[in-house]
Amino acid sequence: QVYGVDFNHGGNGVDFNASSDHIVYPSSINIARGEHFTIMLWVKPRAHTARSYLINNETDTGDAHIRLSLEHGLAFLDLRTASGDSTHLGNVAQDLTNIQGLPLGTWSHITITCNYNIVRMYVNNVLVSEQEITPTDLTSYSSGDYYIGNSHANAVAGSGSASDAYDGEMTDLKVFSRYFEAAEVGAYYQEGSD
Repeated sequence: QVYGVDFNHGGNGVDFNASSDHIVYPSSINIARGEHFTIMLWVKPRAHTARSYLINNETDTGDAHIRLSLEHGLAFLDLRTASGDSTHLGNVAQDLTNIQGLPLGTWSHITITCNYNIVRMYVNNVLVSEQEITPTDLTSYSSGDYYIGNSHANAVAGSGSASDAYDGEMTDLKVFSRYFEAAEVGAYYQEGSD
């Protein structure tokens, strides 16, 4: 379901207005299937805020979720499992933050790839962060619908911060149910930058 976004970038991308624009993918799509997944996308931010959501399925604070956002221009990943589940991460958040902000008005490629017990983040084909995680069934991260370009609170409930909304363009969002080696990440980056 598409709410307010404009399609652009040769008809393949979308433009989010930093307000109520968002796209919803139902939770049945389930981004994290099993123990391996990869998410990649191109973004072209117009402005940076404290936190603007790119992909998010957090419906209430503290819920199990996957959240990929830009925080003051830095790509940031938060994976959180349901509390109290001893076979998962419990209340511990696994956070990856890159050290270089994305330039405004320029296309940047972000890849998140998980191989059972390690998560890696690439920005423009450069490994900027990696973190070991406790082996877990990653389906526990994906209980809610996925909001693209906004938070659930801002898009649906109208109770989120205005800065939750992404201000910029996004294209070529891809989700895979497997881990990508560095060479594969590079191949997709080169394909998109040509």
